[in-house]
Amino acid sequence: VIETAATTEPSSPAAGRETEARTFVVHFDHDKADVKGAEMQFVAAACEYATTFAGGAEFEISGHTDLTGPMSHNEALGGRRADTVATMIRNDPRFHAVTDVLSFGENNPVVPTADGVHELRNRRVEIVIEP
Repeated sequence: VIETAATTEPSSPAAGRETEARTFVVHFDHDKADVKGAEMQFVAAACEYATTFAGGAEFEISGHTDLTGPMSHNEALGGRRADTVATMIRNDPRFHAVTDVLSFGENNPVVPTADGVHELRNRRVEIVIEP
């Protein structure tokens, strides 16, 4: 299940009942790595979801970009985006040990585009929460 600002409100399942992985998606402005406005709710929703696993949860945080700019720049930008979200999660006292942070840069776009095309849905961090 992918949670996005345009489609789903964050949920708060009862503690200790979840057993399935879930992906939360945070989108970014072009060439930016800061989480803005409504996108913050998806970081908070991911943290809340992580508390619903009886045995604890693992986070995988991966940064992505669209296909504008050089590949090396996009790899670094994807990393900065993932680090920004990981820091937000680590600032929650329940989740100091978030360590699985990756950057895919412009690889693995959600929406395939030609090189140089701006695409919001590709400028994202995916937060995968799993038992």
